[in-house]
Amino acid sequence: MKRPALILILLAAAQILNAQVYVRYYKITSDGTNLGNLTAQKTVAGDTVAYRLTADVIVNMLAKIHVENRIDATYVTGNLHSSSASMMLNQNPVLRTMVERSKTGFDLENNGHPSKLVDTAPFSALRLYFEMPPERTKVFSELDGKIRNMRKLEEKKFELIDPENPKRKVTYTYSSEEGLYSIEVEIPHLPKVTISQVREPVVLDAEKDAKAEE
Repeated sequence: MKRPALILILLAAAQILNAQVYVRYYKITSDGTNLGNLTAQKTVAGDTVAYRLTADVIVNMLAKIHVENRIDATYVTGNLHSSSASMMLNQNPVLRTMVERSKTGFDLENNGHPSKLVDTAPFSALRLYFEMPPERTKVFSELDGKIRNMRKLEEKKFELIDPENPKRKVTYTYSSEEGLYSIEVEIPHLPKVTISQVREPVVLDAEKDAKAEE
């Protein structure tokens, strides 16, 4: 192996070893019932910050509905570089969104349909798990590729506004400048869903039953 290539590999390895990793766990509940869990992770390595969110939700209605989400976003020197998001429904893919920075903004692909995002410095939704947003800002959703407004309601409390669904209320509450305490989702005629921070991962009742049967 040539010496320059070896030096680059060693530098990359050193950066990985020196990376700082922050992990936060949340439980998802509705009407006192555990529906699932969510894990948010932030990895800082030099000028690169990588975010990852995984969520697992099980709802038992007339039939069991199992929803799995995974979202990744990468920032370089403070700017969003790329993101990807996927959603599985009962182990079948239903959503796939890819975002890549371009010269004029971002190239988006949502379930195979390409589009453009002209905003060159969007505030990614994954960052909301690790920092409070400015009092008034636009938040880019990695899941569906859309931008929504966020406004401050009071100290450490913010509301995400969806112009396509104004009756849908999403409230973010923070315990500190860098700590998201909870998210409340309210939709008319449906039970409120709460995503609240916990100290360790939540094991779903369905997972407990499956382990007991083994």
